[in-house]
Amino acid sequence: MDLLLPLFDDVHRELATNVKRLCDDRLVPLTATELEDPASAVVEYVALLGQEGLFDPALGKALEGEAPRPELRSMCVVRMLLGRTSGMCDGVYGAQVQGMYPLALCGNDDQRAIFLPGMAAGQRVVGLALLDGNEPLLATSKPGGYTLTGNKTLVPLAPIADQFVVLARQRPNMPNDTPRYSMFVVDAGKVTVQSEGFVSPLPVGIVSFDNVDIEADSRLGGEGQGLMIAQTSLDMMRLPAAAGCLGIARQALQRGVDALLRRGVGGRPLREQQGPLWEIGDAVTQVEAAEALVANAAFRRDSTTSRESKGTTMARQISQDAAEKACLAVADLMGLRGLSAGDPWTRLLAEVRALRLETEFLENARQVVAMSFIAAVEAEQQQKKA
Repeated sequence: MDLLLPLFDDVHRELATNVKRLCDDRLVPLTATELEDPASAVVEYVALLGQEGLFDPALGKALEGEAPRPELRSMCVVRMLLGRTSGMCDGVYGAQVQGMYPLALCGNDDQRAIFLPGMAAGQRVVGLALLDGNEPLLATSKPGGYTLTGNKTLVPLAPIADQFVVLARQRPNMPNDTPRYSMFVVDAGKVTVQSEGFVSPLPVGIVSFDNVDIEADSRLGGEGQGLMIAQTSLDMMRLPAAAGCLGIARQALQRGVDALLRRGVGGRPLREQQGPLWEIGDAVTQVEAAEALVANAAFRRDSTTSRESKGTTMARQISQDAAEKACLAVADLMGLRGLSAGDPWTRLLAEVRALRLETEFLENARQVVAMSFIAAVEAEQQQKKA
């Protein structure tokens, strides 16, 4: 990502310098052990990121009692650089922010004061639980609170989380009532957590609620606002997640080309083979095009009040596609080495794919872009008629 573009300020360039220094001095040594004990690595990563204040751009002034105003360009800079060093650390950053943001967005003063300072400082780990498991999570109203029953699956950071922010469907009073969802913050000590296999080393798990009683002040926002909170949080994460994808892609390309320059492809130097050069050229082109879309969309969202739905969706989608193709291209060029568990290529691809969990954007991304374009064409036609 070209930080010399006028889309970025000196603040972002200074942030990039500091994050690069952090990655070189402190993050690189930690990456050597992250696969040996992923849960311990997550705790170390959250603590390190919190100590350096890198979660602050996601919260804006929420710690001061104001509405959060995330600084997306700063978040994108952080995630791009983390991804270039450790895909797992980038995934941890995204998961922690994803869990904190609903509290910053809709938590009351007491909830913010209790939870946010420790989470932002890296002293508490939080997991956002959105996806229902075998038994959908139901919230039954009772005097003074709720009873939660059911489970959630693929919850990031679940095995080591201190709190969970969970989306639950409220049990309807009548069979034909419209479904309503609310969001709650729940201490990890009240639930049962089971580690779950995942495509990347990032710890995820199944969180089970067996008639868990919680107080009414555990709810975030009003009754029935859970889906709105979840959708707003996911939307905020789209561009930072895109930047994380591209950071991992840059890591794969950098490390891959470095290895191929030393080893060659099929016994011949890389620079003498047209086919591999084309593969790398295509991958670099797609990654840099995606970086430009991410930077432009983040700038527009930071400098206006627009959600930039079309630009955000395009940037998120092309970043995921470009990053997966870049990692796969490098793995393929490695030949049989690309299948080795001892080399990073397959793991980098898995870490890129794992970032789909942050935004669940793929189902309607193309539809959002198409409908936005159609609306623009119709508006132009109406303007000509007038």
